[in-house]
Amino acid sequence: MKRIIILFAVAFLVVITLMTGFAQENKKAAAARREIKKGKEDLEKAKIDSVADYESFKKESELKIAGNKRKIEVLKTKEIKDCEQVKAKYESEVLALERRNNVLDAKIKSADVEKINLWSAFKRDVNRELIALGKAIRKMGVMKVK
Repeated sequence: MKRIIILFAVAFLVVITLMTGFAQENKKAAAARREIKKGKEDLEKAKIDSVADYESFKKESELKIAGNKRKIEVLKTKEIKDCEQVKAKYESEVLALERRNNVLDAKIKSADVEKINLWSAFKRDVNRELIALGKAIRKMGVMKVK
């Protein structure tokens, strides 16, 4: 009789241990499902933020490019009263600046919003190029021709 009671007690402990183990696994699974749901919500929010960020970046960049175009037009109309070599060099540099500006404009217009993982690198590259182009335009504007 003692053996049967001990056997039932051990079996009861094994069953209780297994059930608590399964309950913990269910809690872990529920927590994992909540994390997945939260992750999906965060991803959707990130996509929406990314699209809004892209639109604002595109508008800002287009404004900078339009400003660069105006400055380049001013540089084109600037009269150089020097030898033909200097004048030709100046005009070729202004045309190079105009080409760089057009390339940036095309790059921004052809950008793809869906590539979220590449977005920050694209934005960084375009900003760097816009700054460099702006500096080059300013440098040409203050260039003194002898």
